[in-house]
Amino acid sequence: MADEMNMASELIKKHLEELKSQKKFDEGMMENNVCSRGVSNHYWHLYSCGFEGSIVWNKAETKSIAWYSQEQIKKLSLEPIWAYWFRKRNII
Repeated sequence: MADEMNMASELIKKHLEELKSQKKFDEGMMENNVCSRGVSNHYWHLYSCGFEGSIVWNKAETKSIAWYSQEQIKKLSLEPIWAYWFRKRNII
């Protein structure tokens, strides 16, 4: 488990290096949020950032990917974890 957490941490750092002007704006432990690997508790780190280029969809990592306006987000059928974070940030 510790090895997986270290690998995840290194992957996050690598991705953040690719982004421009990243800034952590929230974090927290979310319990009963089961992922595709069957793990139910996750510690989340949320960042805002700038981005240049086009979106590349990696189907192994995401269910869908796109840029959405605040109004479009309000109309999406969100997973509970995303609804939580968007409500906490007053986006929905």
